[in-house]
Amino acid sequence: MYRIYLNEVRLIVAKELPSGLENYQVLEEKGFSLPDFFQEKCSGSLPQTYMLVVANATTFFKKARQQFKYIEAAGGLVYNNEGACLFIYRRDKWDLPKGKIDSGELPIEAAKREVEEECGVVVMEVNELLAETYHLYSLKKKVVFKKTYWYAMAVSGKPDLIPQAEEDITEACWLSKNQLDEVQSNSYPLILDLINEQFK
Repeated sequence: MYRIYLNEVRLIVAKELPSGLENYQVLEEKGFSLPDFFQEKCSGSLPQTYMLVVANATTFFKKARQQFKYIEAAGGLVYNNEGACLFIYRRDKWDLPKGKIDSGELPIEAAKREVEEECGVVVMEVNELLAETYHLYSLKKKVVFKKTYWYAMAVSGKPDLIPQAEEDITEACWLSKNQLDEVQSNSYPLILDLINEQFK
């Protein structure tokens, strides 16, 4: 099963309907075009979930990815010694620090570098790979297919944060599990799914 995010839209691609999923619309593989779907749905402002049932999810996913400009990025869920997680506020939404992987750079190296650049902290530990996510968005009149690697990270103590203004980050803060109401009400489905899976 794959989840592809188009800002407020989730597109779940799988061979059969998953259990426990609510409030979604089923799409058929025959005649489905991901570029057309993106053009139709990318501007929606309300969260929606679509389920695309396909014969082979991996084959569909590989072919779909080839239709767009492909880039890879990396980021982290960063914890301090009190168990609070690092969040950033960028372009009127709560987000997690991440950025594009440079040429010759490993995902784990890029994740650490991006967190340190965007938030002004020193990452002491980079632990396991938590998730890989997929996101479609428009950039300079092209549609980009972005894969992001997410790692668990740790810092020493509870360091002060310096948001990277040139990346449009206006705030960076530490939030505990019981302080996520504002994030839950003003973030992207991709970020919400990621933190909900980690904060179960």
